[in-house]
Amino acid sequence: MRRLSMILTAGALLSACVTPAEDPAANDMDATVEAQAGNGAGSSTEEAGMVEQAEDVRIVGSLAYMQRIALPQDAVAEISVSPEGPADKAVEPLKQDRFELNGRQVPIPFEVQLSPDVETRTGRMQLRARIEDGQGALLWTSDTANIFRLEPGTTDLGRINLVPTSAAIVDIEELTEQGWMVAKLNGSALLATAGASMKFDADGRVSGNASCNSYTGSFKVNAGKLLVAPLAMTRKACLPAVMQQEQAFIQVLQTATNMTLDPSGVLTLSNEEGGEITARRGGA
Repeated sequence: MRRLSMILTAGALLSACVTPAEDPAANDMDATVEAQAGNGAGSSTEEAGMVEQAEDVRIVGSLAYMQRIALPQDAVAEISVSPEGPADKAVEPLKQDRFELNGRQVPIPFEVQLSPDVETRTGRMQLRARIEDGQGALLWTSDTANIFRLEPGTTDLGRINLVPTSAAIVDIEELTEQGWMVAKLNGSALLATAGASMKFDADGRVSGNASCNSYTGSFKVNAGKLLVAPLAMTRKACLPAVMQQEQAFIQVLQTATNMTLDPSGVLTLSNEEGGEITARRGGA
């Protein structure tokens, strides 16, 4: 009994000597509470002052068509993005971009960037595209609305297929109504002393002056594509520069498949290798 009393007395004395301020566990708990309170206050302050950065809205893809028809040097592309709407009713576009192609050919990549604050919750949008010549004549256009869901970040629509209008395809009547004087060959003017000409007849014959020699042969036009058979030529000899021009002209003419005719009357023939003949009405 005496021993139990002594133990209780010692415990009471020990408790009296240890104050709450000196209790390590209490100090750690207080520090934890203060830290949590401080962190909470700081987070609230940061959240109150935080401005969330809106993500850009970008629509990317490429314009293309199946036909092997070259675009004129002054062609202009137009991309329109608008909310989805009835097919028989025009809808005001959210964005409409126009850019000069400067001689570029399909496929032509494009990117339309919308304001970060554009309303994306409405969902379904449509993209339409067209290509005009420098005078505003419509050459190619999308014949369907390309539907997609507008979302933050980048939306890749892939290949947008265009269809030709009547202005893009040269028909047989336009090609054969009169002769053509060549103005440029592969982007360069012809020699001043050595011109070239082309005449396409309705019966399928083509003839003209190649620079030094005359030539003749046959051709066909199918769905706007030109096919020229191997040409027969006279055998005169001229200066080397003239002969080089003639060889280049014949090479492009015999391999040209693509034709365009702009409203000003400029005919462009081109092949798959990038060779090009530009001609105007007139001549033999």
